[in-house]
Amino acid sequence: MAGTWDWQDEKTEIALYADGHWRWWKLKEQSGRLSEQPFMSGRWFVHEHDLYLRIDQHADAGIRGVATGMAMIFALKSVSLDTLGLNWLRADREVTWARVAAHGGSVKAAGETP
Repeated sequence: MAGTWDWQDEKTEIALYADGHWRWWKLKEQSGRLSEQPFMSGRWFVHEHDLYLRIDQHADAGIRGVATGMAMIFALKSVSLDTLGLNWLRADREVTWARVAAHGGSVKAAGETP
């Protein structure tokens, strides 16, 4: 599951790193460049078919109802090389994340780190 994922509905990119860290960029509120500081970041893990994104850093300091120390939870519905099918438990809706290809068209390596 490690790699960079595009959540088109939310205009968001999420990087899940093989070392257990993650970063989240809200591209509609930023310039669209991943070189900027992420909107949120922290550690991720999977437990009993759920993806947990524990929040260690949040740009809005929790103004939007999600704060440092909390976790976002997504139920894993399907996993393939190119897509993650998830149920976003907070909003109770199905979402799809698509893997982002690295420059040159190849998929980013699973072990890529920030």
